[in-house]
Amino acid sequence: MSGFAFSTVRAKASNKGALLSNRAPKVRFPLQTRIALLVTLLLLSTILTMSGIYIHRLHYEKRKSVRDASEAIALFVGNLMVARMVGTKKDIGLLERFVDTAVRLYRDVAFITVVDEDGSVEYGRLNPSVVPTADTESERVKIAQFAAGGAVPPKVGAVTLTIVAPPESGKGEQVELGRVRVGFSLRSLESRIVQVTVRSLAVAAGILAVGVLISYLLGRRISRPLRKLAFAMEAVQKGDLDHDISIASKDEVGLLARSFNVMVRGLREREKYRENFARYVSPQLVERIMHDPDSVVLHGERRDVTVLFSDIRGFTRLTDEMAPEELVFMLNEYFDKMVDVVFRYDGYLNKFMGDAVMAVFGAPLPVADHPWRAVACAAEMFNALHVLNKARRKRGDKELKIGIGISTGEVIVGNIGSLKKLEYTAIGDAVNLAQRIEDASKTVDGIPLLISAATYSAIMDRVDIEALQPMLLKGKTVPVQVYQVTGIKEIMK
Repeated sequence: MSGFAFSTVRAKASNKGALLSNRAPKVRFPLQTRIALLVTLLLLSTILTMSGIYIHRLHYEKRKSVRDASEAIALFVGNLMVARMVGTKKDIGLLERFVDTAVRLYRDVAFITVVDEDGSVEYGRLNPSVVPTADTESERVKIAQFAAGGAVPPKVGAVTLTIVAPPESGKGEQVELGRVRVGFSLRSLESRIVQVTVRSLAVAAGILAVGVLISYLLGRRISRPLRKLAFAMEAVQKGDLDHDISIASKDEVGLLARSFNVMVRGLREREKYRENFARYVSPQLVERIMHDPDSVVLHGERRDVTVLFSDIRGFTRLTDEMAPEELVFMLNEYFDKMVDVVFRYDGYLNKFMGDAVMAVFGAPLPVADHPWRAVACAAEMFNALHVLNKARRKRGDKELKIGIGISTGEVIVGNIGSLKKLEYTAIGDAVNLAQRIEDASKTVDGIPLLISAATYSAIMDRVDIEALQPMLLKGKTVPVQVYQVTGIKEIMK
């Protein structure tokens, strides 16, 4: 049997998105490193700020304590001068002994000078470890210089105290007894501050190291489940939906993981629906259904559709002549070709009934030109069978012959069955009529493609037909007008 001589123009499915990369881009700056760096910077800035404040305060306190000690020494020397004035004799020995002891005991004291009321140097003493001198003469020169208020050596500070006594009668001006000047070393003070600073920085470095380690471990604890989540997302992106993440934490990361698992389960269910739909409708219809699920009504509705039935002629005889394995191979090969054609025209593969195929056009998604799609599909099914028979002849197998009946009309479509098993199908007179017309195609000469009057009225300008004598079909009480399609006038758009 030769096929129909007609061409079809078919739309190609659009690319819904760019191809996924084989590998996710590497993370240049991992989260755990960023967390560790951020915590390090925070700790470092905090430690440096606190250390600076502490060292500044320490420097102030040390300097103040030395200055206070120097003032205390100067004040004590002044008291000795006052006591000596009110005494019966001028005792210089007690003052000298105190000055010598103060310079010897207080290592921060650089010098002590005492000037009497006439401006003469009464006594002075240098600390050789702070103000070294070559000989006694140079020592006297420096004492005189310091006592007169001269410049002190570098890293040395000085405190000057003027000693006065109240007037004897309680009235009049105070009497100046002299001046005491005490120098104190800043070098030793700064040396101790440096030591304290070094110890403080060592402690700060230890705290910083521990903080960095803790922050790194914390960042790793946070980033590890996120990496697991990223790898799982990459697998899902590539189409692998067998990934569930096990993260026991009850924080936001755990919530994210549980949400991801819910999403993947939903995608698995969606993919299952997609696979189920893909067994019955074309990939284009599957995409439309998945994109707009509300467009599919499954609970049952009346809809105008076109139903196609096809059947292999002499199938009963073939089952007797062929081994079961050969029969199954033949059916699978035949159905594979026919189903591809049905999907190409956006038909819904309703069911296989032995060797018969039932396809519905216009459900589950409505199609405006379903009568024309059904007839064009039937014509190409004959063409596909012609190609298949060429291959069968080369193998030495018998050719297959089919008949097709098509009917258009209102039917009820939806999920029909029990609670345990449902099937989306169509029921109604148009379904029964298509099956009866297909059965009647066995009696006609030429191409056994018959259509109902309703189908013919929808496509009369697009096909070549031959009106047959009204037939009394099984289940009908009056003859039914049937048309035989002999050619296709118009290219499928």
